[in-house]
Amino acid sequence: DNDGDADLAVSENGGPLAFLRAEGAPRRWLGVSLAGAAPNTQGVGAAAALTAGGRRQVTWAAAGDSYQSSSDPRLLFRWAEGEAAEELTVVWPGGSTRRLVDPPAGVYLRLFETVGESAARGSGLE
Repeated sequence: DNDGDADLAVSENGGPLAFLRAEGAPRRWLGVSLAGAAPNTQGVGAAAALTAGGRRQVTWAAAGDSYQSSSDPRLLFRWAEGEAAEELTVVWPGGSTRRLVDPPAGVYLRLFETVGESAARGSGLE
């Protein structure tokens, strides 16, 4: 439902669909949708790091993580209420990097890999 928490839909062979909706304590969040350069248009293998409240979270874009199903390809970061997101960095599989200072909270961003972005060497995301 695009509210920053991970919901889950489960089906069983010949059975009904079950939808488990996450509802918990309020948190701040940021979602990231990656659009990579061809042929890797989903940015699979990209590393993303968000620094918020002085803590750093790192995640990677993946695909094909389940049998006959799919997970949300978007990356999701959450952090405590009252804290601000300080920086978002994406290191693309091709080696370029994208950095956003003071990214917004409570939205899904779509980031595009572009030719000519700064080199990612030494970014610390490895």
